Amino acid sequence: MTVIAGGVAAWKWDAWVTIPELRGGVIQPLKDPQSAQFRSEHLGKHPGYLCGEVNAKNSMGGYVGFKRFVSTSQGAVVEGDGLDSWPDRDQDAPFEKLLERVRIRVDFAVKYDLGVDFETIMEESKQSFFDDIWQKHCS
Repeated sequence: MTVIAGGVAAWKWDAWVTIPELRGGVIQPLKDPQSAQFRSEHLGKHPGYLCGEVNAKNSMGGYVGFKRFVSTSQGAVVEGDGLDSWPDRDQDAPFEKLLERVRIRVDFAVKYDLGVDFETIMEESKQSFFDDIWQKHCS
């Protein structure tokens, strides 16, 4: 019984120390870092990953709504934002995957004469890639 309690205490201590440290990559690029609200935080599938949701104020002072995030000590990516800050570029190859998804969608739109809306294609591709990162590291 003592061993189990000790293991639980060690895990909680690790989470207590790790979570605030890993929030840094999420908070840093925000317009108003002190307004950040976190929920549903949990340590990821792999050591050193923090997953959860963040809400913060925009430049007009309004909260934008909770968005999922994945963070490591090297950086973080927030759903709907750019993937430039994602640190595991070599492991996840985000730009190559993102470009491939964009190319496939553009080819499809051109082939079937659907018109090419690059902004929509980029947003859908970024969302799809974020979903892959979330699946790999968080759920």
